[in-house]
Amino acid sequence: MFRITPYLLILAITLSPGLLYGEEAPVEPVEPVEPGAEPEEETRVVTRGSLGSRTESEVARPSVVLDGDELDRRRSGGTVGEVLDGVAGVSNADFGPGVGRPTIRGLQGSRVQVLEDGMRTTDVSGEGVDHIVAGEPLGAEAVEIIRGPATLLYGSGASGGVVNLVSGRFDPRIGQGFNGEARGSFGVNGLDRQGLLRLEAPVGDEMALRATITGRASEDFQISGLQVSPNAGEEDRGLPGQLINSSVSSRTYNVTGIWAPMWGHVGIGYERYEGNYGVPEAFDPVGGQGDEVERIFAGYHRLDLRSEAYDVVPGIEVLRWNLSLSDFDQEEDEFEFSDATGEQIGRVTEATFEAREVDSRLELSQVPLGLLRGVFGVDLNLREFRADDPREGRDFFIQPSRTVRLGVFLVEQLVFDRGEVEVGARVGWEEVLPEGVVDPVVTEARVDGDLVGELDPNPGVRRYVPTSLSMGGRLFIGDAQYLRATASRSQRTPGAEQLFAFGRHGAAGTWEIGDPDLNMETYTNGELTFHREAGATRFQATAFYNHVDDFVIFAAQVDGDGDPIRMGRDGQSVDDGGERLVIFEQADARFYGAELEFFQDFATGMVDWTWHLNGDLVFGELRAGGNLPLITPPRVGTGLSALIADVGAAVHYQWVFPQERVAPSERPTEGYHLVHADLRWAPLAHPGMEVFLRGRNLLNQAGRRHHSFFKDYAPILGRSVVLGASYRF
Repeated sequence: MFRITPYLLILAITLSPGLLYGEEAPVEPVEPVEPGAEPEEETRVVTRGSLGSRTESEVARPSVVLDGDELDRRRSGGTVGEVLDGVAGVSNADFGPGVGRPTIRGLQGSRVQVLEDGMRTTDVSGEGVDHIVAGEPLGAEAVEIIRGPATLLYGSGASGGVVNLVSGRFDPRIGQGFNGEARGSFGVNGLDRQGLLRLEAPVGDEMALRATITGRASEDFQISGLQVSPNAGEEDRGLPGQLINSSVSSRTYNVTGIWAPMWGHVGIGYERYEGNYGVPEAFDPVGGQGDEVERIFAGYHRLDLRSEAYDVVPGIEVLRWNLSLSDFDQEEDEFEFSDATGEQIGRVTEATFEAREVDSRLELSQVPLGLLRGVFGVDLNLREFRADDPREGRDFFIQPSRTVRLGVFLVEQLVFDRGEVEVGARVGWEEVLPEGVVDPVVTEARVDGDLVGELDPNPGVRRYVPTSLSMGGRLFIGDAQYLRATASRSQRTPGAEQLFAFGRHGAAGTWEIGDPDLNMETYTNGELTFHREAGATRFQATAFYNHVDDFVIFAAQVDGDGDPIRMGRDGQSVDDGGERLVIFEQADARFYGAELEFFQDFATGMVDWTWHLNGDLVFGELRAGGNLPLITPPRVGTGLSALIADVGAAVHYQWVFPQERVAPSERPTEGYHLVHADLRWAPLAHPGMEVFLRGRNLLNQAGRRHHSFFKDYAPILGRSVVLGASYRF
């Protein structure tokens, strides 16, 4: 039976892994704060790190935090990828407005781990480029991006980086009275409506009940020009100015109880997500541009436990014990329309996906021994995955599997007068148990009669022992700037889709062939950062190099003319229609590049100005020669922001360069220019209130993201103006 079995659940609760980068909280108890009051911090807070709560500037490992006004400006996008797009080193590999997958330094998909309050989110985004990334950015109070050596603490699924959505649900600080927040916005493009209601009801001085509701609904969005690029090699190019079948609808509900006595805190929460979105495609049955579209319906239930206790064991300063249980399901439906009238004439479910996951962590932070502090931890993750084709009554293109991951980690930090040194190590054990395929739909894949792939119906158990080591140091140069260097070696196990895919994935437009014999990827990473953190001039410049042995490539196949090879349902290549053939291949690779963030403040007495400059570039290459596919092009941006009393304004320009360093299966992508503007009013007479006006892509550019597998079928959204308001009470 497909379920998390009781003995596995008991094992998870027994090991009960604790949080490494979890909910924002101090190590010692704090006094309650007034509703809506901000915590007294000198800088933004990185959520509780492996060595206790620390500010962003105190972390020896690379980290970026988005919160406050900066995060609010990014909420025009409703997906994780959209919210993070434009941060130095981070971009959005979208599949239309409903799917936004973060790309970090050229790595994406199952190599980027998304967390909610420090624990894994459960979805099937690793099993398809068209699948949503679980986690609700509309309700996040902060978003953290963790890159470099620190990622070893999260296991092999974080080799590209970690994105942590901080909801505030488990914050042990309790207000002195009923409080909350309401926020709503309306976007002209797509009639995009977004809203949030967050409430907290204290029950005495040590307990509180919290609830949050978020929602989004839109019509089809507008674009500049035609939907399908001429590079796609198709005559059907869509309707001018419309991104057909791009509407989005989603709702998230959660309720949380928190108990925060003097010795620590315990929180229990439940969350439910429901959503659906279209896969954009040229569709106009009356005009002869197709008679069917795909729509995806997804949802999950999630139950969370967060706990922390102080000084309960001799020699242990903090004990953290956290657990998450998740149940995710997804349905891909095909809608058929009459080519005479355009009316819907049928609906069929092409595929269903299910994922059940138990994630738990136990962390013990030691009492400082002189200048040395450290943390020891254990984490356990149990995952069951299944994909079915209801029409055939059998498994879909990926074999069902059960995955068990166990990891042990240790981090030690030595602090001295002019800086600090931190070392970390992790040893993991992973086992992937696939179910055998009975009566497979297709057993061979052939291109013009030549065999290119063959199904192994019983590949057997896959076992891996990934290990990771890291070392980082920070040396202060003066009072406000420092030099930071880090190095790490980590390993990543292949994902289920990379091992066991074999067959057609209609909604993604792919025909995929995995390889059960793939090796672990091994990353050797180094980076150097110069950071000035205070004063009128602030900046951070980083250079990095990442050498990867046995890198798994999502390689789209092309024919001798460079055109995509397309496959029919029967596993035979076809001249017209069909899905694009993709084979998971393995080769040694390297990624290297640089990132820059620069801020300069100007104060005139009446107006406070800040000039901002940022940019990034990443190169992805095969060691044997040639370029890797889906690499983000170079980007550079600049902008001005100003604050006049209770009115703030900002304008930002970004140039996305052309991407001409392409893999054999790709074509170059043209560059484009983006102009965004923001205006907000936070009346001093009404604390907690804010009204905002945002403009996005004001030049109405028809850009395409090279690092998106779907770039030829969905350009970036056209010009949009968003009006909204929020109120904290």
